[in-house]
Amino acid sequence: MQLPSERFRRGDPRPVGFESELNPSLVSRTISVLEEIAAEVTMPSGPATLSVCLTSVALAPGLPFNLYGFALHQVDDEGHVVMGAVDQEIRYAIVANQPVDLQREIAISFLFQLLGRQLLVGRAASDDKTFADLPAQAAATDEERSKAAGSELRGNWREAVRSLQAQAADAGVSLQVRYEPDPFPGRDEIVRRYGALRRAYNELELAREAIDRAVGALAGMSWKIVGGEDEHMRRVVQEQVESLQLSGFVSQASRDAYVCGDGYLSVGGRETHIRALRPETVEIRAGHFFEHTPQGVHDISDGLVHPQGIAQLRSSYGVSVLELSLHALHTLDTVTDIEQKASRLRRSGLTVQQIRELQEQEELASRVHDDTLARLRTVFAFFLDHLPSPPPALYFPGQELIT
Repeated sequence: MQLPSERFRRGDPRPVGFESELNPSLVSRTISVLEEIAAEVTMPSGPATLSVCLTSVALAPGLPFNLYGFALHQVDDEGHVVMGAVDQEIRYAIVANQPVDLQREIAISFLFQLLGRQLLVGRAASDDKTFADLPAQAAATDEERSKAAGSELRGNWREAVRSLQAQAADAGVSLQVRYEPDPFPGRDEIVRRYGALRRAYNELELAREAIDRAVGALAGMSWKIVGGEDEHMRRVVQEQVESLQLSGFVSQASRDAYVCGDGYLSVGGRETHIRALRPETVEIRAGHFFEHTPQGVHDISDGLVHPQGIAQLRSSYGVSVLELSLHALHTLDTVTDIEQKASRLRRSGLTVQQIRELQEQEELASRVHDDTLARLRTVFAFFLDHLPSPPPALYFPGQELIT
């Protein structure tokens, strides 16, 4: 069901009012509207609390115009996604390019759906039938809650919020909502996420293909020097570009931008050669770029190229496009864990009932993972369906995966 402010012109996939580039006025209005929503939704503390942090990002080129928002999952230091922890705050990024009235409705609709999901998970924990059919039940719940939110929002949005609060109170849940303009304003939290994001690239074939196609289109092209009257000089410059393997360095930095949120390519200044820097070695302070090395910290701002994945509103650091794939990484880990557990248990001898229960767990985990990958494919549809396959030797030898 469409939200009330979700309108389109014929032949244009962008919602009416969509801004291709963020501007100060739109950013200011976005912050004001989402801060107001957070304050309006928050309820007095109760025995069961649903904590949410709304935040904002810009839409990266190639992602669908109807991508209105996405969850940002917690990760641990070993590169695994952490979900379902007690008192875990749920972080949800809303695309700030959308018109502000639509952003308000996106936030409220998400909270309706989230409350429905929480109640469903509670039922599944005590009802085997609900648990066994969880993927279909979750999709039906999302659809039902989306329709309910759309219907409520056709009136006054504050009335929709009061309806949401009443439903939460009836379920014994207190909504605690805050807003932060940037999901990851500082370097430390961003660097901490690199392990999970690199795992997503290395282990999710669909995600890796999408990124490699994007990198191939943007950076894997041939760098041909043209123009000028001196043909000899043109050939000399062409040979220098080829000997420097410029395309390879651009590919490395572009992939870092998609996977880590930031890529860094040093092409001049004090450098005597081209380098693609590892993102975790770079710190941004007051518009300057510093590299951390065993020899100390050095300003490398001169001649530095800084491609980004998804831009934040205020922070100079970017956000990885593969944040959208971390749920799929989590479901892949779940499938792997269940398969390993099943293999151990089968060797120890099981009853018929235990074998049946184990098979049900494996089937459920596989269905959830397949469903998650199907949704992820729609997000990366432009990369996968409209960009050509990447050229051979897109990256330097031995660096086809990210370490």
